[in-house]
Amino acid sequence: MKKNIRQHNNSNKALLITLFIFTFSLTGCGVDSKPANLTKKGLWERVGYGDVYKVDSNGKATKLYQFTRETCLDASSTIDSLPQIQIAFDATTLSNKKNTLLIENIDVSAFKISLQRLDKLPESCLDNRLIKTATANNIFDHFWHSFNDYYAFFDKRHVDWASQYAKYQPQVNENTSDEDLFEILSLMLTPLKDGHVNLESTNDSFNPELPGKAFLEIVSAFPQQNEFDDFDDFIQSVYHR
Repeated sequence: MKKNIRQHNNSNKALLITLFIFTFSLTGCGVDSKPANLTKKGLWERVGYGDVYKVDSNGKATKLYQFTRETCLDASSTIDSLPQIQIAFDATTLSNKKNTLLIENIDVSAFKISLQRLDKLPESCLDNRLIKTATANNIFDHFWHSFNDYYAFFDKRHVDWASQYAKYQPQVNENTSDEDLFEILSLMLTPLKDGHVNLESTNDSFNPELPGKAFLEIVSAFPQQNEFDDFDDFIQSVYHR
C-alpha cells in the first residue's frame, strides 16, 4: 500500500523532474557470463525508461540524461551522486558481446534491469531540445513526453494523454510555483489509478493508486488513538503488527 505525502515546501525544479519514478517490472536480457576482462566503460541506456548513464575507466557510474523523442533533461548535476546508481552498476553482469549489462541487485530493484551500450548520445540530447534550465514549462513538457513515450497502459487505464496535455498545459507559465506545478502534475496522473507510478520531488510524493480498504481503515483509526501523534509512525506500527 502507498499513501500520498503532500508537504508544500519550496523544492528544486530540477529535482522535481529528475526524481519522478517509473516502477514497472522489467524483463532482463540473458547474459553469457561475467568475464572480468570486459570493460563497462562507456554510455548505457536503460531501455524503456530513457535513462542514460556513463561509466568511466575507474568504474564510476553517473546518470547523464533522461530523454524522450522530443526532449532531453541534463541530469548530471542533480542526481549523479545517488549511491544506488553506483551500487547497481557495481553489481552488473556484462555480456560477452560487451553490449548488455544486467542489474540483479535487490537493494536497487526487485526485478532484473537491462541496459544497452550506446555508441552515441540520443539525438534529442545533442540539439536545442536539451533541457539545462528546468523552468515550469520545461518540466511540464518533459514530464508529458516521458509518459507519452514510456508508459504502456493508457488504453488499459482509459486515459487520453493528449487530452491531459490540452487541459493542463495552459495552466503552466513562467510564474507557476513549484507547489502549483507539483499539484498540476499530480492531477494529470490521478486518472491512471496506477500504484506502479510515483511522482516525487525533494519534499513531496504522490501515488495515483486508489486506496485499499485496509488503508482506509487505518486512516479512520488514526484519530481514535492516543499513542501516536504522527501518522507515519502510526501506520508503520500497524504494518509492523
